[in-house]
Amino acid sequence: MLYIKRPLACIVHNIKQSVNFLGIVECLLIFYAVSTESNNTLKQS
Repeated sequence: MLYIKRPLACIVHNIKQSVNFLGIVECLLIFYAVSTESNNTLKQS
């Protein structure tokens, strides 16, 4: 579950700053990359 917290915190941080759309998109890309990585790790083990 830890890999979910980092992108969510990132998104919340950007919303607090002001709605930084590019920042949120970047966070979603990080989330996508990290989640696919963890899925690949789970499949391998």
